[in-house]
Amino acid sequence: MLQRHYDTSLDTTDPKKPRGRAVIVANSCFSPDSGLSERDGTEADIQKLRELFTHLAFEVVVHKDRTSEVSNHYILSLSMEFLGYALSR
Repeated sequence: MLQRHYDTSLDTTDPKKPRGRAVIVANSCFSPDSGLSERDGTEADIQKLRELFTHLAFEVVVHKDRTSEVSNHYILSLSMEFLGYALSR
């Protein structure tokens, strides 16, 4: 299915050596205080994004239905991890 949309001849990365990490933050359920209703389609979104990023040789991490505090903490920790990596180069 992906071959219809993506030129696979551009794939030069060894799938055993990911290009990096793709983080998918997907929420379908929200706190009652938010005023938001449950979102349909989240699973399909996750599946398509996982397929795309895997095809592009990324390590895929999915965080589903996390609070904003948990998501923000995770993103901050990723930023610190990247900063440490960037400074070590």
